[in-house]
Amino acid sequence: MTGTGTNNFQQKDDFKLEEKISAKSESIKLMQQGYVQAYVDFFYITTETTPSEIEPSKQLQEEYKLNKRKKQRFEHTEQNLKALSDDLMSAEEYHRNG
Repeated sequence: MTGTGTNNFQQKDDFKLEEKISAKSESIKLMQQGYVQAYVDFFYITTETTPSEIEPSKQLQEEYKLNKRKKQRFEHTEQNLKALSDDLMSAEEYHRNG
């Protein structure tokens, strides 16, 4: 080959494959867009952890022991993750704007 052909592989297109929505991709998006509090809340909800500063009330602990309450798990579907991310961004925007 003499190298005289067109080099279409180096052209920049606006075509992008849509990334699959996951907890990781949504958390990265929140941080990239500057929603720090939304990121923190998203992390705690999707990993089902609680900050060490927060302790459940004695009444709530008793209800769990007596099986009056059950902790529900957050279902990690694309729709749920996207909705949670959007809701947390909206809440942070609302908080910022007073």
